[in-house]
Amino acid sequence: MGTNAIHYNFGLTTPDPEEAQMKERAIFLSREAFVLADHTKFGEVSFSKFADLNQTKVITNEEGTITLGKYKEKTEIIIVRD
Repeated sequence: MGTNAIHYNFGLTTPDPEEAQMKERAIFLSREAFVLADHTKFGEVSFSKFADLNQTKVITNEEGTITLGKYKEKTEIIIVRD
């Protein structure tokens, strides 16, 4: 699933509370959860939290301007390049 924002302290967030509730339930019901987000989503916070970082694995395109090292303490980061 996608996310609008990934923050080290505040987790995974989206602007829509109903969407957050659906994503939270989907993660709860899954054996393994993956979040797809480009590098611009890191360090951002949106309105409604749907998961902590340790509840998912994050697939992204590159490290960008934020070093992902600290995020790797809480979740697995999978970097996919072209």
